[in-house]
Amino acid sequence: MKGLVSNGQATNDPEAEILDYSLVKANTKSLSVAYLLCIFFGIFGLHHFYLRRLGYGFTYTVTGGLFLVGWIVDIFRLPSLVRNTNDKIIRSNRDGVSLDELEKERHLSDAYVMYLPPFGLLGFHHFYLNRFGFGALYFCTFGLLGFGWILDFFRMSHLVAQENKKHQKALNDAENQDGEGDAEIPRKPLVVRKRLDDAIVMSFGPVGILGFHQIYLGNLLLGFIYIITLANCGVCWIADMLRIRQLVQEANNEIDAKPGGMKKNSLQAYLLWLPPAGLLGAHQFYLERPCSGLLRSATLGLFLFGWIYDFFKINHWVNSHNQKQELQERVTEIEMQESTSDSRLSSTTSLSENMGGYDPDMINPFTRYCCR
Repeated sequence: MKGLVSNGQATNDPEAEILDYSLVKANTKSLSVAYLLCIFFGIFGLHHFYLRRLGYGFTYTVTGGLFLVGWIVDIFRLPSLVRNTNDKIIRSNRDGVSLDELEKERHLSDAYVMYLPPFGLLGFHHFYLNRFGFGALYFCTFGLLGFGWILDFFRMSHLVAQENKKHQKALNDAENQDGEGDAEIPRKPLVVRKRLDDAIVMSFGPVGILGFHQIYLGNLLLGFIYIITLANCGVCWIADMLRIRQLVQEANNEIDAKPGGMKKNSLQAYLLWLPPAGLLGAHQFYLERPCSGLLRSATLGLFLFGWIYDFFKINHWVNSHNQKQELQERVTEIEMQESTSDSRLSSTTSLSENMGGYDPDMINPFTRYCCR
C-alpha cells in the first residue's frame, strides 16, 4: 500500500504516516461547520467557499444562492459535497496531486443544479463544464429557445463524463512530461472534433432552421444561406435531421485531413436548388459562384430557364469545385515540403561555410542528398 506523501515525497515510515494522517485529518472539512455556514450564510455561498468550491461560491454570492433554489438543494446534498471535498484532500496527500487540479473535476449533481431554470436557460451548466462557446450561445438565445435546454437534461451525464475525461487526459500528459525531466516533448496540435450530440442539439427546432448546426460543423457559408432562406423553407433542415450523423462524420473527416476548406456535396446542392431558394440562386452561392447567384436572384433563375439548366450542371460544378480544391491542397503541401527542405539545406550549408578548410561547393552535393 502506498504511504502518504510528506513534503511531496512518498514514505512508508509508520511515524511519518501517522504525522501525515494527522495533518490530513486537520485539513478535512467538518459537516457541522458546513451546515452552519449553509443555513445562516448559504445564500452568499459561504459553505462553498469553505469547501474550496470558489466558482460556486462566487455564483451564489452574485445570484443569491441561485435565487434560493440552489441553496435549498444544497441543504439536502451537503453531506455529499463535504465527502467529495475530503476525498480530494486525501487523494492530494496520498498521490501528490495538486488539490487545485483535483478541484477541476466536475460532478453530475453540480451540473444539474446549474441546469435548473432560469440559469440553465442562460447556459450556466455549460459554463460550469468549461463549454464557454455553448454557454455564450445559450445566454444569447435563452437555451436555444428552450429546445437545447430540454435536450441537455437527457445528455448531462455524458457531458460531465466527457469533461472529466478531458481533464484526466490533461493530468496524464502533465505527469508524462514531468517524468521526462527537462526533455522537451513535442505537443500535438489541439484538434477539436465535432460531436454528434452537440450537432443534434444545434439542429433541433427553430435554431436548426436558422442553420446553427451547419455553423457548428464549420459550414459558415451554408449556415448563412440557411439563415437567409430559412433552410429553403425547412426542406434542407428536414434532410439534415435525417442525415445528421453523416454530416458530423464528414466534418470530422475534413478536420482529420486538414484541408483548405469544406468539400461540396451534390445532395446539398440539389436541396438548395429546390424552389424557392433555388430560383434565387442559393445553390450557386453554395458552390461559390457568386456572380451566377446574383444573376439568378435578379432574374428569378434567368426566368426559370437558367434554373432548369442548373439541374443538369450541378454534378459537374460540384466535381469541378472539389477537384480544384484538392489541387490547391496538393500545391500547398508541396510548397510546405519544399520550404522545409530548403530551410534544412540552408542551415547545413551555413554550418559547412563556418568550417575552416572546407569548400562549401564540395559539401553541397552531400548536403543536398541528406536533405532529400
